[in-house]
Amino acid sequence: MHLLTLKHNPWKKNEIHRRKKKVVLTSVFVFSLNMESSNTSNIDAAVNFFQWNLQIFVRCWCPIIFFLGIIGHSLSIYVFTRPTLRPNPCARYFLASAIVGYCIILIYIPIRTLEWGYGIESTIYSIATCKIVTFLLIWMKYVD
Repeated sequence: MHLLTLKHNPWKKNEIHRRKKKVVLTSVFVFSLNMESSNTSNIDAAVNFFQWNLQIFVRCWCPIIFFLGIIGHSLSIYVFTRPTLRPNPCARYFLASAIVGYCIILIYIPIRTLEWGYGIESTIYSIATCKIVTFLLIWMKYVD
């Protein structure tokens, strides 16, 4: 929905900059942007809106990704551990990839769901936990 039509007319340039343009981000959330200067309350509202969308996205999709990942990686591990595929080097590589993917699903997804979806930091309670989780997350990123 376009509420402000911009026509190229140099004499009405100041009039266009003085108007407010309404931006509709969803059917529920509407805020206005001032075209003259950047207003910090509008920027804060936009940032809060995108953070809220991230939380809703993470809360909805991470459990789905978690369960589908467990099913998919379990099936991959089942297939690549068959006796006929054990001597094949490609099957060993895919088996290792499935195991690392399984670790990512079991460790990375729940930690990020708690942090991004619910605001629960799991690494602030002890230095050892912080170091272990950081090591695992970096290790999984480079191994996969």
